[in-house]
Amino acid sequence: MADYPATRMRDNNRKRVFEFIRRKKLVTRTMIQKEISVSSPTVMKIVKFFEEKEILKVLGELTKEGPGRKLEQLQFNPQAAYALGILFDGQYLRIGIVSLGGEIIFSDVRYYDRLDSIGSISAEFLLPIIGEILDKSNIPTSKVLGVGMAIPKIADSESENIHTFYNPDIRYPYHEVSKSICDIFGFPLFVENDVNAEAIGEFFLRNLPVDADLGYISLGTGLGSGLILDGSIRRGFHFSAGEIGHMLTSKEDGVVQIEDLVGLRALQEIWRFKSPEDLNNVSKDIKQEIISYLVDNLSVSLANIIALLDIDLMVLGGITAQILGDDLIEAMCRRTSELLRFNVDLRASASSEAGIIGSAMMAIDNSFTMFLKESLAGNN
Repeated sequence: MADYPATRMRDNNRKRVFEFIRRKKLVTRTMIQKEISVSSPTVMKIVKFFEEKEILKVLGELTKEGPGRKLEQLQFNPQAAYALGILFDGQYLRIGIVSLGGEIIFSDVRYYDRLDSIGSISAEFLLPIIGEILDKSNIPTSKVLGVGMAIPKIADSESENIHTFYNPDIRYPYHEVSKSICDIFGFPLFVENDVNAEAIGEFFLRNLPVDADLGYISLGTGLGSGLILDGSIRRGFHFSAGEIGHMLTSKEDGVVQIEDLVGLRALQEIWRFKSPEDLNNVSKDIKQEIISYLVDNLSVSLANIIALLDIDLMVLGGITAQILGDDLIEAMCRRTSELLRFNVDLRASASSEAGIIGSAMMAIDNSFTMFLKESLAGNN
């Protein structure tokens, strides 16, 4: 027990250095020492550890820092390790292999007539898919830290159970499939809510400071949000934080959920289109009608979230937001700013692949702690 604080400090220093070099890409030992505020011997040990893990490469080229001083440049190696990201997206299953640097190395999309996000979390369904993706990508399993899977349900990572918002006591365990994946491939499975995964992807793609805040709202089949506060995803007591779609609002005929007003089903009933893609073909006037309707029914909830949590950056994504584009973003931003009486920073999604990247980065972050704890000779 006596060395526990020292071990924890060592692991924390490694994690902080990793986050710094992943953001900067090209560093020197002096830069690391100044940024992390640790001693020169500590930096030397961490750099040596990362070199042995192939996370850092020492470049032959030297750079000057101050008169008479020449220091080695250290380059971040994003191909040192990878993770798989899996995203349930309606009837589509989107899969990607993502590097430590967040780059999608290989991806695939599969269509299913019926895709049950709960029933599909089985060894029979997932093991062949994972094996095939690894074979096609030529990535050895020894370099894969884990697989992150994003589903449109609430995922309790502590007990490895899945449940829905209204039935938290009816749980679907996934520890057996997690064990099967680990037994066969040697890496763990992590399950996350799909909108949380997209929020993590957006946070990473924007290269935000590690302690920044970000709110992500997905407007599509349903309505959901992911909240990152002080750099960490907020899951809540029941792992259901951010369920904006279940927020209530008063209408003439009673109290209704926001999702029932702005989800795709509601829009389809009002404007009589069959699929989200049909929104691309509506007239300019109809498009403006839909945008005005969404702004009227969503802006107050958005303003309340911003006011309650004091979040400075909000992102609006999802299939509906992608199709309606900047016109929706600008109108929603303008109305929300009017309601709050200050300028709101509301942006479009940084990438349509944010969910895959976020799923993989979630797996990397969860697995990387153990990866960094693997002590090598001379690094204790």
